[in-house]
Amino acid sequence: EAELKEVLANLDDINNADNKTLQKIAELEGQLVEIERKERLAIDASKDELYKKIRKAEEDKNTKEIEVLNAQVDLNRIKDEISSIEESLNNYRELYKTAQERVFDESSTVCVSCGRPFPEDQIEEMRKTFEEGKAKQLADFKSKGETFAKKLESLKKKYDEKQSSYDSLSEKW
Repeated sequence: EAELKEVLANLDDINNADNKTLQKIAELEGQLVEIERKERLAIDASKDELYKKIRKAEEDKNTKEIEVLNAQVDLNRIKDEISSIEESLNNYRELYKTAQERVFDESSTVCVSCGRPFPEDQIEEMRKTFEEGKAKQLADFKSKGETFAKKLESLKKKYDEKQSSYDSLSEKW
């Protein structure tokens, strides 16, 4: 009986030790679960932050890409406008040159139906009208040419500025 009590006491001690060990294991497993939960939250927060940075970088990239494309479109538009203005300017230069070379047609001082020359005062009036018309036309061509020249100069400056802006945007992109 004494031996049985001693064995039962040893059994209780072993059971108590096992219970303490199981309790310690459960406690450590709980701590492990808590550590894993905290680490998972930290990892998830870190991943979220990285995804936000990636999305922001993609948005910035797309914005820069659009800015570069818009700048390129602006450059092409200005280049086309410059070509058009240069063409118009050259046309007005040619018109001016042609108008400047025009001279009064002496054959117009003769009546086409009878072949007699017009009276001298009428011929002078015709010459005066011709010269006034020529001067007016030359002044008009010169004025339009100067307008186109100024616009061309302005557009070339604008083109240079846009080119600089485009180069800067391209480099940033």
